[in-house]
Amino acid sequence: MFARQEDLTNAIVHFEQSLEINPFRARTYSALALTQTQLGQLEAAMENHAEALHWAPNDPSILFQRSLTQLEQGNRQEAIDSLLRARDLAKEQEQLELLEIIEQQLRFLERSP
Repeated sequence: MFARQEDLTNAIVHFEQSLEINPFRARTYSALALTQTQLGQLEAAMENHAEALHWAPNDPSILFQRSLTQLEQGNRQEAIDSLLRARDLAKEQEQLELLEIIEQQLRFLERSP
């Protein structure tokens, strides 16, 4: 467990260094946010999801990843809203693999309390 946490912490350092070089990369902010979510740094993760969406507001994968953090925060309805928007964008952009993942997550949330 400690090695994994150390790997995630190192990843955060590398993402932050990358953003110092090029602060306009939405996917780097999103990857940083996902890593922070895995470490329980949910507030920082949401800030980085917001930054990612600032640069790429129509990226369904970023919206999907934000929904994972929202679920970790206990914000179920916000997560569902993010997933619904991500689903619409994935359909529109014909990202079929991502669309299937999003729909699976929505079905799971419909069945769970």
